[in-house]
Amino acid sequence: MELVDRIRSEDWTAVDELWPELAADFEGHLVFEERDMFPRYCADEPSRRSQVRRLLVDHMDLRGRVAELGRLLAERSVTAESIGTFWDALSAHSQREDRTVYAWLASRHAKE
Repeated sequence: MELVDRIRSEDWTAVDELWPELAADFEGHLVFEERDMFPRYCADEPSRRSQVRRLLVDHMDLRGRVAELGRLLAERSVTAESIGTFWDALSAHSQREDRTVYAWLASRHAKE
């Protein structure tokens, strides 16, 4: 990942240029899921609401983690551990989405 490479090389000018766009893209992805994907997923089967509630909790947690990473980057105190912790949380969330929302989406497209 380019950002990690720039952090390792302490190229803070590049980090400062990359981070806002990455954070905004990430937020846009979460908003798209919340506004478009999750409601459609629940509309097909209202019992899926508990799964979506779990995904929304993940989104809140991930937003907090992104804000914390932004703060650490601004302070130049980001560590491999802080990036790894974020990556672990993101990976776990992604796996939950893959098993639920994205599996449902794939099955819908397969039927079309």
